[in-house]
Amino acid sequence: MKAKKSKGRPGRKKKKPLKKSDIYPFKHAIKPPRELFGEVTVRMGFVTKAEVNAALTVQRELQKKRRKHKLIGLIMLEMGILSTTQLISILKELEIKERV
Repeated sequence: MKAKKSKGRPGRKKKKPLKKSDIYPFKHAIKPPRELFGEVTVRMGFVTKAEVNAALTVQRELQKKRRKHKLIGLIMLEMGILSTTQLISILKELEIKERV
């Protein structure tokens, strides 16, 4: 007589792996959406909305040509819209907001 192979405990169903939505079902209710880089620069008074839009246009064009993403802060720095000091201030502000 052959012994039957056991497939785990009898009567127990195999658990499905958890999805991220199962673990964090209310992700957006807990953490508010992050403020965008361009919004912070305008709020801090370093640039205008038109300058942000110009930098975003350059970013889109670069993506079309090279298919490589370039950060908008670097684009604004290269365009002369932002100084290095302003860029550092914005990044510090974003880091503080991210921690909260």
